[in-house]
Order: sequence, then C-alpha cells, then structure tokens
Amino acid sequence: MRSIPRCLGLLAASAMVLVGCSATVGPERALSVEPAGAPTSGCSEAFSAAVGTQEAAWEAKRAATAEIDNDEVRKDEKLERLREVNWLADKTFNKAVQETLRACEDAPDWLAGVLQQPSVVGIANEDELADDILSGACGLLEGSRVCADAQDHGIW
Repeated sequence: MRSIPRCLGLLAASAMVLVGCSATVGPERALSVEPAGAPTSGCSEAFSAAVGTQEAAWEAKRAATAEIDNDEVRKDEKLERLREVNWLADKTFNKAVQETLRACEDAPDWLAGVLQQPSVVGIANEDELADDILSGACGLLEGSRVCADAQDHGIW
C-alpha cells in the first residue's frame, strides 16, 4: 500500500521536472546580426519568387508520391520517378535560396526577407531563426554580398 503513494509522488516530481525543463528546451533566437526592418524590394521579390518555385516543386513531389500509392504494378518505375522528382525539388529549393542570396544587399536584408517568407529556408516561424540558417544558406553560395557580410560579422 505504501508503494502506490510513493510512486505517485515520484511521478508528480518527475512531471514537475519535465514541465520546468520544457520551458528551457526549444528554439532560441540567437542572431549575431539583427534583421533589417523590411527587406529591400529586390530581396523581397526574390523571396516571393522562391515561394512560388518551391510550392511547384512540392506539388510535383506530392503528385509523384500519389502515383506510387495508386499503382502497385509499376511501383519500381514510380519509385525511380519519385527519386528523380526529389532530386529536382532539392535542386529547386537550393536554387531558390541562392537567388535570394544574390538579390539581397547584406545579411540584415536577407534575414528580413527570411522573416517575411520563412518557408523559403525551411523554417515555420521567426522563433526558429538563428545564425545557423544564414550559415547553412551561405554554404550554397559563398560569393554573395550577404555571405560576405555574414563572414564580416563572424557568422560564417
């Protein structure tokens, strides 16, 4: 009989520890460069175009996946098509990010564009924005003004 209250007490203590930890776990906003108030027009246009391009690539991936689900007879052929579509989509996503890096003036401008269209770089909201987003993007296009500015700020 004593073990049930003791187990409940341990369970309650564990729950309190987990609840306390959950407030500290998760994305933290850690930026070395503050985003501009608004992206320049060229930067904003590049991010808007990237969204359209990436949505088309996602639609192609969804369609290729649906074809596999609906055609058991030619599944191997459809899987090869899905691999091809995935490769093209990845290439499209990378190219879209490169275009934003070319269009934006500097790191604050690019980060403002990310805040405007976060899905372009694969984040859901600004709480996920951190220096690793910029350094990851710069891995795709080192020579841009944005990446040179990020390098000057010690981000990349």
